[in-house]
Amino acid sequence: MYMAAIESLFSKDKSGSATEAIKTRVATLLNQVNGTTKEDIGGLYDLRSQMTHGRIEITDDPKENLQLLAQLQRLLNCCLDIFLDRELFKLYATKKVRDKFMGTLNGP
Repeated sequence: MYMAAIESLFSKDKSGSATEAIKTRVATLLNQVNGTTKEDIGGLYDLRSQMTHGRIEITDDPKENLQLLAQLQRLLNCCLDIFLDRELFKLYATKKVRDKFMGTLNGP
């Protein structure tokens, strides 16, 4: 559910894979705040894909999965803090304004 929330904030408005767009946009937003990279997002997005497609390994020791889930929770909370502090949610008022904002997160 954490990744679904991130996807709803950063996914592209076209069909097809959104993975690269989400990784780039989240990293662009968070990198200057806490050093988050595309690779950080990619690892967590892979966890989401494994869960969604039934490929996650279940073990008697869930520590690794719980640690990844905690990272994902912190990532979402950081995004939400920025959206609230900077009032970025207002940039979702119309598709045109949202698209312009997403363009600023698409990187160089």
